[in-house]
Amino acid sequence: MVMDWLSTFAVVALVAGTVCVAVMTVVAYDLRRHLHRRLDEIADRQAQHARRIADGIEALRRDQAEAEGRLGALTRSQRQLSVELAEIRERLGDGTGTGGASGDRILH
Repeated sequence: MVMDWLSTFAVVALVAGTVCVAVMTVVAYDLRRHLHRRLDEIADRQAQHARRIADGIEALRRDQAEAEGRLGALTRSQRQLSVELAEIRERLGDGTGTGGASGDRILH
C-alpha cells in the first residue's frame, strides 16, 4: 500500500514536471517570438527615421547649393554695379570737377 502511494506520487510528480517543462518551453518560445517581432518593429522605425533624416539632409544640401548660387550671382551683380558706379563717378568727376566725395555721400 505504501508502494502504491509512493508510485502514484512519483507518477504525479513526473507528469507535473513534464507539464511544467512543456508550459515553460511554450512561454519561452512565445516570449522570444514577441521580442523578435518587437525588435523588428523598432528596427523598421529606426530605419524610417534614418531615411527621413537623410532626406532632410539632402534637401538642406540642395538648399545650400541653391543659396550659394544666388549668393554668387549677387556677388557678381555687386561687382558689376561697383564697376558701373566707378565709371559714373569718373564721368561725373570729369564733367563737373567736383570729384567723388559728394557721390559717396549720396550713395551711402
